[in-house]
Amino acid sequence: MTDDEPVEDGARGSREVEVPMRLYKTVTVFATLIAMVAVILGFVALDVATNRAQASPDEVNVVLALVGLGSIVLGAFVYAFSTRFRTEGMGKSKDESDEGSGNG
Repeated sequence: MTDDEPVEDGARGSREVEVPMRLYKTVTVFATLIAMVAVILGFVALDVATNRAQASPDEVNVVLALVGLGSIVLGAFVYAFSTRFRTEGMGKSKDESDEGSGNG
């Protein structure tokens, strides 16, 4: 199946989870907060592990560098996972081809 092939109605949005608005707002706020903190801490850990990118390869703290990379990946995963949640009436614009663009 390619992106150009039509999708049956039953398969559309199979990865998305419809939740109440209150839960959607909570998930969005906390997932964004957790993702931001994880990414920032990951970059701080990388900075410390490489001594502000001044360390020679044999002086790099490999364990701390891997922890930093893992933290960055965790932040990206949390943010990407949180985008699965939708409320009633929300949809992707590419799925709703019968709506006008509203820009003129």
